[in-house]
Amino acid sequence: MANANRTWQVVFVVVAIISMGRSGWGATQIADYYPLKVGSVWEYRVAKQSVLAHGNDRRVSPKPGKVTETIVNHSPLRSAQHAVVVVRRRVEERNSTMPSPTVIEMDHHLSSDESGVLQHALVPTNQQPAAAAAPQPLLVEPARKGMVSQQAGPLEIRSSIVSQTKGPVAVGPRNYPDCIRVVQKGTASGDLGGAAAKGTVEETTWFAKGVGIVKVVRVMRLNLTAPQGETATVEETMTRELERYSAGPEK
Repeated sequence: MANANRTWQVVFVVVAIISMGRSGWGATQIADYYPLKVGSVWEYRVAKQSVLAHGNDRRVSPKPGKVTETIVNHSPLRSAQHAVVVVRRRVEERNSTMPSPTVIEMDHHLSSDESGVLQHALVPTNQQPAAAAAPQPLLVEPARKGMVSQQAGPLEIRSSIVSQTKGPVAVGPRNYPDCIRVVQKGTASGDLGGAAAKGTVEETTWFAKGVGIVKVVRVMRLNLTAPQGETATVEETMTRELERYSAGPEK
């Protein structure tokens, strides 16, 4: 039982730092919903909660945090039509088991062209990127209906866009009247601290015209099996909302 409890403690910490990647209207218009200008900065507040259930033991962990995304420079990668930029994403998160915040930084190499907004690479900060064989669309029209694979920490996520619509969204006291709302659903599997994990993920992202991503809501449910055969479940809910946006001077 001690080993099993240790497994769930490790799982709880690992789940705390998992972050799912995110994934349109006429290609030239789509770029307006995620403007890629060097010097642009997006600052978000994050409310996240994980619930680990093991038998009669139920652990709830709120994890407040913040995310800052900055377009720091042009990428060494190139697309057919437009330059690729580096969007540096810094995630800071706290919970009751972490006296200091967990900080993760990644570089997203993005471009916008006639195909929409594309991701060419996702690497740790300042690491030399290798171009993907097929860049992953973040915003395209028509929406991609096939399955897309990506890695989220120790989990493999297989998801597809199930809904892509236009409409308004309220973020705090502010209303964004012209948004693209993208809903993705998929499965998650992998190893969390020695426990086999399988489950589902659903994520909704709102892209506001002239601004970019203004809100993300994600729900992840996992079934866990420890090496000793004991089982547990984890449910994580996350809401990320834009607090401040500053547009860069350079396209």
